[in-house]
Amino acid sequence: MDSQHEKFYNSLSYYWVKNLVGSGATFSINMVLTITFGIAYSFKLLPSVYILLVLGVVTPLLFTFLVYSLMRESNGTILGQAMPKVFASRNSNWLFMVLDLGIVLLLAALIYFNILNYWLFRFLQTLFFPLMMLFFLRLLYINSEINRIGGKIEEKLKNDETEQNQ
Repeated sequence: MDSQHEKFYNSLSYYWVKNLVGSGATFSINMVLTITFGIAYSFKLLPSVYILLVLGVVTPLLFTFLVYSLMRESNGTILGQAMPKVFASRNSNWLFMVLDLGIVLLLAALIYFNILNYWLFRFLQTLFFPLMMLFFLRLLYINSEINRIGGKIEEKLKNDETEQNQ
């Protein structure tokens, strides 16, 4: 495995991904919290600005950054399926990430200022998008672990083959 990928596996963003969705328990806890507070905010059971801030701004921004970071490191495939080349390129990856972050901020601002404070937009911003990003993060984390373990196995097989040839 090359040093760039090892550097990523030791990075802060990978540490965050591992702590958010790295085990079934943490993934489930994050899902339950997102569902509970997302439903409470969507149906105005808890119409708190803080829930909008956490679930509608901070969480989607963090998850979006982490998803795009993992996509950049995925070697162009996700669980054996080819990923669109536009997401593998560093420049276009950053462009789409900034675009997504802008859309998240715009929607949250429109909800906060009561311009789009309808059930559908609250539901999308505080429940659907965060849950979707959690699932994407989990999928990309599993993919990165498969690639990481696969790379170590290939490296070990090459070393064993070299030793046998000598």
